[in-house]
Amino acid sequence: MRWERVGAYGMRSGEYRVCKAYLDGCTLYGLYHADKLLAWCNDFDECRELAAAHLAA
Repeated sequence: MRWERVGAYGMRSGEYRVCKAYLDGCTLYGLYHADKLLAWCNDFDECRELAAAHLAA
């Protein structure tokens, strides 16, 4: 998968998107496929691995 930056807080690869969010002082990363939230992750690498696994399934 080839990821590209979208704005200051996002990345995308095809229909997959990762957004960076600050919630209650914590940084979380949301992984979306199309408009569906797949998971909240602790870092971008975790989101990238989950997206690759979801695509392979």
